[in-house]
Amino acid sequence: MHHGRRLVGRRAELARLLEGARPASVRTVPVVVGPSGIGKTSLARAAAEALHREGYMAYHFLIGRRVETLGDLYSMLVSSAGVLYTSLMHEALGATAARVFKALLGDGWEEQLPTAAAQLRRDIYDVLAEFFLELARDAKKRGKKGVVVFIDEAQNLLRGLGADEIWGFVKTLASLQEELPSGEAAGFQAVLVTSEYRFQQKLMRYSPSPDYVDTFYLGEMTRSDALRLYRHFRGREPGGDEETVVEHGVGGHPSLLKEVAKKWGLSYVCRYIRRIQQMVTEYMLGLAEEGSEGGIDRNEDLNNMLERLIGGPVMRTAMHAGMLAGLVERGILQYGCRAYLGIYGWNRDCSEDLEELECGGGGWCGGLDVVAPVNRAARIGIALAVGRAGEVPEPIRRLCRL
Repeated sequence: MHHGRRLVGRRAELARLLEGARPASVRTVPVVVGPSGIGKTSLARAAAEALHREGYMAYHFLIGRRVETLGDLYSMLVSSAGVLYTSLMHEALGATAARVFKALLGDGWEEQLPTAAAQLRRDIYDVLAEFFLELARDAKKRGKKGVVVFIDEAQNLLRGLGADEIWGFVKTLASLQEELPSGEAAGFQAVLVTSEYRFQQKLMRYSPSPDYVDTFYLGEMTRSDALRLYRHFRGREPGGDEETVVEHGVGGHPSLLKEVAKKWGLSYVCRYIRRIQQMVTEYMLGLAEEGSEGGIDRNEDLNNMLERLIGGPVMRTAMHAGMLAGLVERGILQYGCRAYLGIYGWNRDCSEDLEELECGGGGWCGGLDVVAPVNRAARIGIALAVGRAGEVPEPIRRLCRL
């Protein structure tokens, strides 16, 4: 989790991400994906700052809303919220954007931005490609190693575009990474960050070959990192029931750890579990009201799938994705990567020596291959919703009177 210039935990995950984020003249575009609140933005910002210290021009663009006009695009490029730039990087961004938009719109381009090219479907590739190329040329002049751009919540940049258009954008990034002329520009690398599984799935589904997109999955923190982050939020060591709840009911999900630490009281965790239980119950009742389809009792089928998910992750190919989609959209279930999925047990803790990098809760995994609860509290709520209270850890059952 990133706070100011400090990343609490996630040392192995950061080291792994940096391996794939440094420019290397290859076409592969990394996609960082994971459930909401797991720390993707924090990790991306920490990676950008680490690369900046290594001598790269590294930018983190946070796209908080849909980009529809050239004015939206310009604002995103020069004033992404929450990013700590140096004055040199501010200068480079502003000057580069000015050159690109003036070339596109001519003199008086700033006044034209609010109304120019309301739809970016035809122009976005050309505008961004030229912008990134100009950044790489500027980096070369400044003697920098290269340019790395983290495009966070990338689905907002491309929302509303068809599969071919989205894929065209990825191929544009791949071409910049692979073919920038070394004599006039520094190396370039783009990293996409998203919490929208459908966006990542589209990229994989419509990819013409496996060398265009790779998946970096970010999952639950290790036990030691989770306790360290909890101490950071709480301002002291957890004790008694607090540590029990973190251990058995929360796990290593950063945003939930923050909620528990900032609003401490066992009642908060218990309420969260019951909210999950109620949401799953209502979802199941909704399916029951829709009746059966093709002779299949959808509610019974969903109940059976959820029971399987309590015990461990299930391969996506073995599930009825459409039936589970609503629970994924509500942040109760997630699509995950088995190698770094810690919902059912703690991810391996890291030693001081990170050379092997066999620890941590995130890394390169090729793609999302399983379905699982989004955190341990969600797993408990699901168990209660399907009548499997015996699957709830005894300390949580006792403390929450479940």
